[in-house]
Amino acid sequence: MIQSKSQNENRWRISPLLVAGIFLVLAAAIAWAFISSYSGGRESELQVMTQAAFEEETGVHVNLIGVVGGGGLINVRIKVLDTEKATRLFHDPDITFFLIAEDSDITLLPPDDMEYAADFEADRAYNVLFANTENAIKSGSLVTVVIGDFQLEHVIAQ
Repeated sequence: MIQSKSQNENRWRISPLLVAGIFLVLAAAIAWAFISSYSGGRESELQVMTQAAFEEETGVHVNLIGVVGGGGLINVRIKVLDTEKATRLFHDPDITFFLIAEDSDITLLPPDDMEYAADFEADRAYNVLFANTENAIKSGSLVTVVIGDFQLEHVIAQ
C-alpha cells in the first residue's frame, strides 16, 4: 500500500522541464504581443510614403541608419526640415518612433527614457540610438522607419 501511494504522488508531480517550457512559451507570447502592439497591429493604419512625402509630413529627413558599436547599436540620424512638424511628432507621447528590420520583421524601439531636444533647430542633424535587438540590422539591410502614422520603407543601413 505504501508503494501504491508513492506511485500516485509521482504521477501528479510536474517536471521542472515542463514548467520551464510553459514559462518560455508564455514569455514568447507576451513578447510577441508587446512588439505587435507597436508594429503589427498598426500596419494597416500606416501610410507608406516616398522620401519626399515622408519629409513633407514629418518635417525630418532620414540622413543615415548606421550600424555602430560593434553592431550592437543603430544610429538614426535625422535632419530637421520643419521645426514645427518635428516638434509636434517627437514630443507627442502618443506617437511612436521605431524601426523595422525588413528581412526579419524585428521591431527596434528607442530607449524608454529617450528625451528629444526641447526645441528643434532647422537644418540641424539629431541622432537617436536604438539597441540592435538580435542583430536584426546589418550594414546593407533594408529598414523601415516609422514615425507616428508615417512609414518610410527600404532605407539601406550603412
